[in-house]
Amino acid sequence: MIETRIKAVGGWIDASFEGDTVTMAAVGSPLQLLVKEPANTAARQKRTDERGRYRRMALDALREAGAGPELDDAFIDWTYRAG
Repeated sequence: MIETRIKAVGGWIDASFEGDTVTMAAVGSPLQLLVKEPANTAARQKRTDERGRYRRMALDALREAGAGPELDDAFIDWTYRAG
């Protein structure tokens, strides 16, 4: 398992890669928007944009930590944890 932490506004995201899954755990109340179901279209678009940005950051950090090319095809599992 390869693990890394990404700093974010109001918290951080713990990203780990094992097998064919990248688990991204948002920690801190401002980051709940990455996990909970949005109420409207604008919130859905914001969530999509933020998830994409943090996903790119996490994949880059996991590559730096030693993850191989199989990382590109991994399933992304978003979770939330109180911190």
